[in-house]
Amino acid sequence: MFLAKHGAPLISTEWATSVQNSGTKNEEDRGAFKTPTRRDVARTAPYMHDGSLKTLMEVIDYYDKGGTPNPHLSSDMRPLQLTEQEKADLVEFMKSLSGEMPAFEEPKLPN
Repeated sequence: MFLAKHGAPLISTEWATSVQNSGTKNEEDRGAFKTPTRRDVARTAPYMHDGSLKTLMEVIDYYDKGGTPNPHLSSDMRPLQLTEQEKADLVEFMKSLSGEMPAFEEPKLPN
């Protein structure tokens, strides 16, 4: 649950692409990231753009304290002041986003 520059939730940046590296030259986009899916997030550790956080609880703790001050941190980023129970509930919710894909049969399209 990484809050990117514009407030979009971001869990793992394994798939994330820095806006700066995707072609924009806008200074205000520096530090922004594309938001990946949260499906199977419990299976995609480590987290963050540099893999520095090993567990979902570490990610939640990081954002609960308001992240790390830096020149590109959104002004919307601030401490969350979550209780230990809220943090545990959030981890369990994130784990619930993992599972088998449902069976799907592609429909036959008319000619």
